[in-house]
Amino acid sequence: IDAIKIAYSEGDGYSVISKSKACQINNEGISPYKVLTSGYPLVEDCLAECTRSPECVAFDHYETTQACLLYSVACVTPMDNTTGASSFKHIDVCHAAKMTETALWGLDILPCNEEGSKLCEVYQHTNAVFQGFQGGGTCSVFCESYNMSCVGAYREQARFSCGRGVELECSDTDGITPDHICLCTFPWYSEFFEGEESVAQYLVVFNSKSWIGVLMFLIIVFI
Repeated sequence: IDAIKIAYSEGDGYSVISKSKACQINNEGISPYKVLTSGYPLVEDCLAECTRSPECVAFDHYETTQACLLYSVACVTPMDNTTGASSFKHIDVCHAAKMTETALWGLDILPCNEEGSKLCEVYQHTNAVFQGFQGGGTCSVFCESYNMSCVGAYREQARFSCGRGVELECSDTDGITPDHICLCTFPWYSEFFEGEESVAQYLVVFNSKSWIGVLMFLIIVFI
């Protein structure tokens, strides 16, 4: 708990929300989607449980009762100060892969999904960078350049936007286009996103619950 980051696997991790409070009580309208009341004596045990669940982006751990609570939205201000409580949130894979630290982030690479996600969906205008100035790069090459696996690819609807066009294979160059919508994740999360149906289901669950949390937070802030 004293570490700024608990690394579950190389390049991925969870950051501390609070070392002494849990999100089970909050003013943001956020509730756990799974409550495990015992059997998790260590923070790492609860972390492993969160990692196995595709929609888990945050968790509470109670050292005293060995409880573990999983969330699809991380709270901002945990308020449960029960003895032994602590809370953590997933560092989304775009950040964990250090994609956000490149000079291209925000310019030729634009985020297309919510912070905390285990899926890094981006619009990228870097095909020429990764596969020569003739363009025609692939999402496989793009994802692999950040030590991730490609689990989906699309033609963009418009330049520098996240609107999905025609679905592509990860290995498709789609002619000599300089850009694609790419869906990347770490290899140990790939099984969550096998097939378009799995990706779509994950995004619907994750994004809908994330927006509920965001809206509740904004309501609280501005009232």
